[in-house]
Amino acid sequence: PHKTSPSFYPHPHRGLVGHFWVEINMMAKKLKTIKRKAVISINDHPAIRACFKDYEMEALKLDYTVGGGSNRVERGELVIYSWNRAAEPAGLF
Repeated sequence: PHKTSPSFYPHPHRGLVGHFWVEINMMAKKLKTIKRKAVISINDHPAIRACFKDYEMEALKLDYTVGGGSNRVERGELVIYSWNRAAEPAGLF
């Protein structure tokens, strides 16, 4: 599978803004046309979930640190799959 991780800027009151949101919408549309398997890893956000609602998703909790281990914060991450994993499990090779 191909893996991509887009960047976006979540605005606290307006959701996803700017060119980042345009890119994410383009990725959701492109995912429907990809003939091979693709995986998208992106920050968990309600607008992201809505944009990719037609795809299988897995929610993860990850620890991030900035400026040292004492500044650890837990954040949500979504892994979005372009195919039905139960019907066709992915392998590494």
